[in-house]
Amino acid sequence: MLTAVRNFFRRSAPVKAARSFNAANGSRLTLDWIMSPLSADAELNGKLAALRSRSRDLERNNEWARGFFRTLENNTIGENGIGLQMRVRDPGSPTFDEIANDKIETAWYQWGRVGKCTVCGRHSWRDVQRLLVRSLARDGEILIRKMRRADGLRLQIIEADILDEAANFTAPNGNEVRFGVECNGDRMPVAYHLLGRHPGDGQFGGTKNTSTRIRIPADEIIHLFITERSDQSRGLPWLVASMQGMKMLDGYAEAELVAARTGAAKMGFFTKKTPEGWDGEVDGDGNLSMDASPGTIEELPAGVEFKEWSTDHPNSGYGDFVKSRLRGIATSLGISYNTLASDLENVNYSSIRAGLIEEREVWKAIQRFLIEHCVEDIFTEWLSIELLSGRLGLPFEKLAKFNQPEFQGKRWAWVDPKKDMEASILGIRSGQTSLRKVISESGGDIYDVLRSIKADNDLAASLGVTLPELVDPPKPAAPVAVIDTTN
Repeated sequence: MLTAVRNFFRRSAPVKAARSFNAANGSRLTLDWIMSPLSADAELNGKLAALRSRSRDLERNNEWARGFFRTLENNTIGENGIGLQMRVRDPGSPTFDEIANDKIETAWYQWGRVGKCTVCGRHSWRDVQRLLVRSLARDGEILIRKMRRADGLRLQIIEADILDEAANFTAPNGNEVRFGVECNGDRMPVAYHLLGRHPGDGQFGGTKNTSTRIRIPADEIIHLFITERSDQSRGLPWLVASMQGMKMLDGYAEAELVAARTGAAKMGFFTKKTPEGWDGEVDGDGNLSMDASPGTIEELPAGVEFKEWSTDHPNSGYGDFVKSRLRGIATSLGISYNTLASDLENVNYSSIRAGLIEEREVWKAIQRFLIEHCVEDIFTEWLSIELLSGRLGLPFEKLAKFNQPEFQGKRWAWVDPKKDMEASILGIRSGQTSLRKVISESGGDIYDVLRSIKADNDLAASLGVTLPELVDPPKPAAPVAVIDTTN
């Protein structure tokens, strides 16, 4: 009886609970899974230079990486760069101050021409934007120094290498310096510690050296990088997750290419069944040789055989393997496989449209990041300088009124413009969207469009020309049936 009771309680005892998260369990399958609770900066320590160097090497030598950077530039900056549309109006007024808007837009355009906006005088404002977005993706970060000159604002583009990664100390004022970024107690950047010269530029002459360190106040610097963790001081190259895969895929492609070239040469070996019997040519090392020119046939002497050596390459699974790897790389970069690989072989309207919608959200997010963290800051600095100088002919006291820019990034045509235009018209007529939004999504501005239409109509009227109707007139409503209920 006692044994039966003991067995009952043993069976009823609670089973030891398993851990709640499988991903946190330790086993032979997870021994290589790093679980160090490091801070963002601790993870970056000692690795930034290597990551940047390898990312730049891929940019130079890997066709997919180079293609990604070009695609990034084309889709975020495009032909015209990020455009400006001024929205200056008096408080409470429904109309825009067209005089102020035109003055500011014209002056901004002139400032953005080659030789006007940068210290070196080699770049236009659009060139600066392309350089910023490429450096941001390739190096993970880029710095812009705003320099006030007598003739206006000038920008100095500074590579991330010049921000001294070895500067890690506590400043005399109590501020902490990490990787050259000096922050106060709230982790707000207050200064940047820059090297006097690029650390890899010592082979050239000059008065500055790489050991010189210059402290630049934070209000002169725009440190552009995408933050992935809250206390992160420096940026990571965007290729960081796919870098190793790209390099290995490069090596695999090279090996397949060499093997295919070797196989195409149709090499082989001569074997002799008897010690004698060869009257043909012998090279300097005593090896047998023969003429393998196209269209020639030779008879081998008695006792000699030719055994072909052929490599079966490229492997039949080569293409599928490369596609599989490129899909993973494209996913890490936030673009579609078809864009990364320039492969439109098996796409249709629906599939490519679905891929483009997701991809273009990535481009628009990057454009918005550039506008909020860089372009608006530069515009405000430029505008204040121009107002103070009197070159705009507008009062500086109304800076808040005049500082009303609206920046618009590039927009894209669809795969089938006719279908999308018909959908836009249907959306406007049904009240689900507006003409303003449709024009904005195409990269235009409703005020410019309407002014252009009015100018076309006025010009046609002055010349006595009747423009054709491009919009279908509304269809008359169908007659309503009347039912006689008097009888």
